[in-house]
Amino acid sequence: MENFQESFFLLLKQISLFQNTTEEHLVELSHLFEREVYEEGDLLIEEGEIHHKFFVIARGKVVVTKELDEEVDTRLAILEAGNFLGEFNLLGEDEDNRASAYVEAQTPVICYTITGKKLIDFAQSNPLFAAPFYYELLKELTQRIRRTNYQLRNALIWRMDKE
Repeated sequence: MENFQESFFLLLKQISLFQNTTEEHLVELSHLFEREVYEEGDLLIEEGEIHHKFFVIARGKVVVTKELDEEVDTRLAILEAGNFLGEFNLLGEDEDNRASAYVEAQTPVICYTITGKKLIDFAQSNPLFAAPFYYELLKELTQRIRRTNYQLRNALIWRMDKE
């Protein structure tokens, strides 16, 4: 394995979505990802734009924010090495898959990306990979949706108190 491919393989092994994935599947999967580099302040994802990528952060930090209105943004998360984003792209092939938040690099960022279609195709041809992967994905989505609902509720309450 190439050096960066090997380090990415080790990173994938540590991510909850891939914790029950065989080494064989991880090796195959790691070759499907592409390396991307972002500078501090770069937008990885713009709210409302159509995108189809799933990101694994290898180095750096990103901030995820949601625009509540023209005057108020709320920070939903800070993600760093070992975290992932764009997980809704793994649920199906929606041609009009619009981002629900902004993702901006807080530091220089190295990440690995794969289109949702490529990962879905991989899962469909590897059912022993798919079942545990989608189980972990659903657990993660549930936690993130609950956390986001709580944060948005608090932001709206704060906004109403200011008026």
